[in-house]
Amino acid sequence: MTKLEHMFLEYGEENVKRWCASLKVFRLCKSYPYPNDMDPDRFITNIKFTSEEELQKILRSLNLTKDESKPIQSRFKRYNKNHSAGWQLLNGVSCLMSINNLLQEISIQVSGNESDLFTLEEVTYERAKQIEEFILSLNLVFVTPPQDDDYCISPKYYPELWEK
Repeated sequence: MTKLEHMFLEYGEENVKRWCASLKVFRLCKSYPYPNDMDPDRFITNIKFTSEEELQKILRSLNLTKDESKPIQSRFKRYNKNHSAGWQLLNGVSCLMSINNLLQEISIQVSGNESDLFTLEEVTYERAKQIEEFILSLNLVFVTPPQDDDYCISPKYYPELWEK
């Protein structure tokens, strides 16, 4: 069974097809199997930057604030000189954001709901859609696919979903 078929079983074929077809830069990604299953099924997009100056300009444009609804240990913080991560409100919408200075990418992930980070449902998709509508107006460079393997439901691995 492919990752896409598994997503169909889990979330409904029509939902998955609609979610994937309507999103331009966010992609639906399946969690990896145990023991690498720390990330839930989620919507993800990555933004490319080329310098510290560009990174700071992008961060200012994202209208970020701390997501106070999350525990303090999961809020945005710098882990080392090359990696920062945590929960943020991006233009008022909750997401998990990380910055990888080595890859020069900002990753934005939308998963779960307020009570369960591993639940993927219509409200999760709506949050991804809201963020996408905002970030598409910012003239950013997006990495496609954001996760380069068949766990990422993208045109590269599942072109049949985007064929007309």
